Amino acid sequence: MRIKLSDLYSSRGRIGRERYAIYGLILFAMKYNVDRLIAIHYFGRVWGPLDYLNHDRNIFSVSDTNLYLTLILVALPFIWTGAALTLRRLRDAGFQPWQVAFFFLPFINLVFFIALSLAPTRNESEVQENLSWLHRMIPKSEGGKDRFAIFFSGAATLPFLLVSVIVFRKYGLALFMGIPFFVGFLVTTIGSYERRITWTHGLFLTFGALAMQALIMLAIAFEGVVCLAMAFPIAFVLGTIGMSFALAITRVTHSRHAVASIYSFVLVLPIWIAMEGGTRQAPPTIEAVTTVDIQAPPEIVWKNVVEFAELPEPSELLFKTGIAYPIRARITGRGVGAVRKCEFSTGPFVEPITTWQEPSLLAFDVRSSPPPMKEFSFWDIHPPHLDNFMISKHGQFRLVPLPNGGTRLIGTTWYTHAIWPTMYWSVFSDYIIHTIHTRVLEHIKNLSEGNAQPVE
Repeated sequence: MRIKLSDLYSSRGRIGRERYAIYGLILFAMKYNVDRLIAIHYFGRVWGPLDYLNHDRNIFSVSDTNLYLTLILVALPFIWTGAALTLRRLRDAGFQPWQVAFFFLPFINLVFFIALSLAPTRNESEVQENLSWLHRMIPKSEGGKDRFAIFFSGAATLPFLLVSVIVFRKYGLALFMGIPFFVGFLVTTIGSYERRITWTHGLFLTFGALAMQALIMLAIAFEGVVCLAMAFPIAFVLGTIGMSFALAITRVTHSRHAVASIYSFVLVLPIWIAMEGGTRQAPPTIEAVTTVDIQAPPEIVWKNVVEFAELPEPSELLFKTGIAYPIRARITGRGVGAVRKCEFSTGPFVEPITTWQEPSLLAFDVRSSPPPMKEFSFWDIHPPHLDNFMISKHGQFRLVPLPNGGTRLIGTTWYTHAIWPTMYWSVFSDYIIHTIHTRVLEHIKNLSEGNAQPVE
């Protein structure tokens, strides 16, 4: 059997079950062996088939970031090829193009592949007039189609978001990747109903639908401005990918068949959300380290590490958005077992001391912590993610004497957040932690060098 590259990447035309099965098996074998060789030879990691299904080691974990980024990049052409072949097989077997959504569901896609590999070829039938409720609802004017697509797609996917957060209390991949993908897919499919739209037009529709969804969440006091702003970049990227798939489908099939893709998210999203909600994946522990050099000996610096006077009002823009910032620190007792309280703008961190090596190392656990921020909103809200995002577990201050008589002060925080993909959200949390560290360490520096008022 001769294999042509155009036969693999094109989503036009048909493909029989034998060729589809052979291509699928070859591509899977190639992808698995490429991943295995990359993991072993470049990263020193053993990689087996079950690693694709293991939630404790997945491509969105913050650990081994370079390995997982590499695997994601390698996967992109395989994802496109698999989706294109599946679209052609669906067409050949007489199924609907929207069923390509099953290709993206773990476990289910294996059964789906077997079913398509067995389904016989069917003769293409004429397109039937589909006077469904959606057909009757979609306006005929160009502007009307745009407005309807944006509002419908933004509002129709919102219940799935609420179920993921309120029912399952899960801020996972279905929420931040699945829903935005289907928003872009749905708004483009509806927006291109009985007309051709450009990629730029699809981008406009996707942006509008995601913005509409954000505005609704803001209006119903479900989310605040800051967290919506942090989530929008990843949502827009995934929405754009969904839009691209929708454009590929609408250009190779009749738009009245393509609009049946509305049923894909109605079926796929609840399955994905329920599967993810049924798992209890332990979030990875993330380490954030910040360093400052101080022109004072460790004995002086130590006193201002253990407890310090009130900091001045913050000037950093980050803290103007509602992110919690440190105010002062006090300690009760001395040595291991003493309790240090670091007061933040949202409440105190209670930190029992676990290591007291004066004047070189102070380590502590975090017994309780306040909310990481007060959401900026028109309402007084407390979104569920504030209980999951940026939970401090341990901390320490290490004091290293320098040859010039000064001290290198190293502040470390170990924290978790149960929001996925971790790789994306850790960019924000690391920045927040480092900004908090810098505020504290610079204050300790000023106290130790005599540039600020000492603890009274």
